[in-house]
Amino acid sequence: MISKVLNTLPADMVETRNLFQNWRATRKPGSAIPDELWNAAMDVARTHGVYLTSRTLPIDYGALKKRLETGGAESRPAFVELAPMISTPPTPLDGSVVEFVETDGSRMTVRLPAGAALDLAGLVSAFRRRAS
Repeated sequence: MISKVLNTLPADMVETRNLFQNWRATRKPGSAIPDELWNAAMDVARTHGVYLTSRTLPIDYGALKKRLETGGAESRPAFVELAPMISTPPTPLDGSVVEFVETDGSRMTVRLPAGAALDLAGLVSAFRRRAS
C-alpha cells in the first residue's frame, strides 16, 4: 500500500522527501531542520498543499503553515533598529556601551573601553544565533 502511495506522489515531492530522509539519517539528534530543507518543503507545499506535504515528508503541519504565512524560515525581524540615545557626548576617556534586546526579552550589554574596535554586525549575528 505504501509503495502504491509513493508511486502516485509528484516527482518534486518524492525528491524533497528523499532529501529529508537523507538529512534525518545523518543529522545530530535534536538538531533543527536546516533552512534549505524548509525552503524545499515550502516550495512543495505551495504546489501540492500543506497537509499532503507535512504528511509525506513528515514534518509539523503547524510549523510548515506558519513558515508559509510569514514567507520565510525565521519570524524574527529582518531589520534591527539601533536607536540613538540622547546623552552627553562621550569624552576620550569614556568607553562605549552597546545593548541588544531581542523580541523575546533576552538582553546583552557590552561595555568597551575607549578606542576599542567592535564588529557590530558580527556581534548582532552571534547574539541572534545563540539559541539556534
